Amino acid sequence: MTTHADAALRFLRALERGDHDAASAAVSPEVPADAMSPTRLRDVWAQLLGHLGALLSLDPIDVVIDQGRHVADCAARFVRSEVTLRVVLDDGARVVGFWATPPRAPAYDPPPY
Repeated sequence: MTTHADAALRFLRALERGDHDAASAAVSPEVPADAMSPTRLRDVWAQLLGHLGALLSLDPIDVVIDQGRHVADCAARFVRSEVTLRVVLDDGARVVGFWATPPRAPAYDPPPY
C-alpha cells in the first residue's frame, strides 16, 4: 500500500524529472482539470526553477492530517533558496493541492543556563 509520503515524493520527483504527465496523473479527479494539467504543472515548476534555480535536494517528508487532508511538507533546497514544498493529498493518496512556502523555522533549542 502506498503511503501519503511516498505518493507526495513520487509527485515531486515526476515534476523534477519533467514528467508532467505522470505528475498530473497523480492528481485527484476532484481537482478541476485545468488546475493541475500537465501544461499547468510544467508552467508552475518552470516558474519555481526560474526564481529558485535548479533543485538540489529534497529532505524527508513530514505528513500530518489537517482538516481531513493529508498534508506532506518536504524541505527542498534549490540553488538560490530553500522552500517547503507542500503536497496535499486525499485519503486515496491522490494530489489535491501543491504549492511552495517559506522554509520551516528550525526547532528552537534553548541555551543551557
